[in-house]
Amino acid sequence: MFVDVSYKHPKALFLRTLIEYKKGKLSKEDVIDIVSETISFMIKFLTVSSRDSKDAITMFSGIMAEIYSNNKVVKDSVVNALAAEYLKQGITTKKLKDDINSLDAYEQNRKITIALLSLYDSTSINNNKAVVSYDQAYTLLASFTDSFSLDHLLVQTPKADSTQYKYFKDEDKDVLVLKDGHDFPDHIVIDGMDYDTFMQNILNRIGNLRIYYRDKNSRRQNTAISLKEYPHFNSYGDIQKRSDDLANKLFDICLPQPEVDLTHIQKVNRKKMDLSLPKMDKLIEFNMVKPGDRLYITLSSVDREDSLATLLDAKYVLYKNEKMTLNRWGCKVTGWKSIRIYAWAAKEGEIETLQEKRMAYVQEHNEAVR
Repeated sequence: MFVDVSYKHPKALFLRTLIEYKKGKLSKEDVIDIVSETISFMIKFLTVSSRDSKDAITMFSGIMAEIYSNNKVVKDSVVNALAAEYLKQGITTKKLKDDINSLDAYEQNRKITIALLSLYDSTSINNNKAVVSYDQAYTLLASFTDSFSLDHLLVQTPKADSTQYKYFKDEDKDVLVLKDGHDFPDHIVIDGMDYDTFMQNILNRIGNLRIYYRDKNSRRQNTAISLKEYPHFNSYGDIQKRSDDLANKLFDICLPQPEVDLTHIQKVNRKKMDLSLPKMDKLIEFNMVKPGDRLYITLSSVDREDSLATLLDAKYVLYKNEKMTLNRWGCKVTGWKSIRIYAWAAKEGEIETLQEKRMAYVQEHNEAVR
């Protein structure tokens, strides 16, 4: 899934983890846990929950900074960092189940949909026990292009005289026509709405999609593959029912949240992370900023021009002809009693904050050296 969807952010972590495994510093079980929890995080954080990529970069930079500082990979620290980000962003199992059913799974998130459906179709409940056939899931994913396709259960354009479906497309006007007896919710589906919008909001939901054989020959060649049939799937209620089953299996069985007590994890362990990031003297040494540069506060409620101060050295700025510490300057401008100055200060002419410069340095350093 990681390779197929092409997530980039965890590559430095995976490289360092594999190096330590090769050196005998990590067990195979720890490597598997780190990789599987991290890939699960990328799917849930970036794709299902649509969180900002910058937040993922920041989190992984913090993980790598800690590894660099301690000179080792600790599985529990990595998993706890992932759990802390879930907590910080409000990503719960319930939220994930809601979010996955609002995705355009056919057009915009096709690759991850194929991966998730591969897992779903390979998960069964036997005697109240969940069983995942990873061999089948891998086969579905690896041979998808050659043998399988992504199929709509409620079809994209049923015939106007079809008795099975309660909708069709007015080809002249490109709008939806609803028939008597349909069960689409009227707050999201109305007669005469743009048909592409109907497809995106209803037909392209993951609950309405399945992996199926591309042709009869591919079906005969995959006798070991078991794909469920849906002979009477013809209503919005069917989509909802399958969506719930799919969400439950994916997020309760295949991709559960980390097994840690989230209530005891700090939302963000900023102090620990900041200790590992370069301070102002290093930013000057690395020529990211230099004495004489003018800095401003990026807070939207602050007048940028009025906040401008000249950097004197690693500790002081000159603000309105008064020499003061960086933190005092930040507090004076914002009116706050305390401030994380790196997070809110930037160099004139740039939008990247000093904190983002620090994170970028650690990310680049770890990817290049580690």
